[in-house]
Amino acid sequence: RNFGKHVEETLEHWRKQGVKIHFEIPMGFVKLPSVMVPTRSTVKRPPEVEWFDYEIEATAVIGRRAERVSEECALDAVFGYTILNDLSARELQRKEMANQSILIGKNFPGFGPLGPWILTADEVPDPSVLKLRLTVNEELRQEASCTDLIFPFPKMIAHWSRMGLDRGDLLTTGSPEGVAIGRPDPAPFYLKPGDVVRATVEQIGTLEARIGRPRPRRSPPTRHKGGSMKALLALSLALATWMASAAGSYPDRPIRLIVPFAPGQVTDWLARFVGEQMGAE
Repeated sequence: RNFGKHVEETLEHWRKQGVKIHFEIPMGFVKLPSVMVPTRSTVKRPPEVEWFDYEIEATAVIGRRAERVSEECALDAVFGYTILNDLSARELQRKEMANQSILIGKNFPGFGPLGPWILTADEVPDPSVLKLRLTVNEELRQEASCTDLIFPFPKMIAHWSRMGLDRGDLLTTGSPEGVAIGRPDPAPFYLKPGDVVRATVEQIGTLEARIGRPRPRRSPPTRHKGGSMKALLALSLALATWMASAAGSYPDRPIRLIVPFAPGQVTDWLARFVGEQMGAE
């Protein structure tokens, strides 16, 4: 929540959920590196998600270690700027925020389209002039300027550098107004399969993401019948091996033992025991 109008459009919604909002310090959450995907990727909506939302965000790429830097020196730590589309599962985010957290609602696979490239900081001496624009199927949904930020880049970097920032870390502006959840009737604006989302930041370029069909739910592995018989067979083999070893009556030529047991299960362990005992002789 770093653009004033975005705060206004979502304020009433979050108040109804019992979420208190203040502006003493920037608000943040972690976007995991594993969810980042390049431009023109297809992002599949999770099957449990219906409120699939978009958020364009200008992004600073940290270029050197920054710890407790001042606002005046904060931009010296920036290598360059790029674009993030902070895709969000709003129904899960709502439940998480009711418990004072945000994690899975922002971190399904593919929920971090990033790119299309990095524009080096020397090309952007004043990031506050960057302008943001997002369309869905060529329909304008979001448009704003970084001049509207509550916490501009220097303030954000100085604040988060108190925990230490390293090369490659990303800090985003937050999203401007126009997200689906902030609209009076959000349902028609949520992303659905076939949508093409283009996020553009002036001077940087356009980041594109395509929305794919929901990922199918995976069924638990089927238990094969006859598992008890396999376990009994393996136990019998182990017992026979021990008895043969004690009697010194192993065959005088090699035996190849092939046992089709699932790895890691008790039957697999017993089969390996048999093999080791036979190999030792």
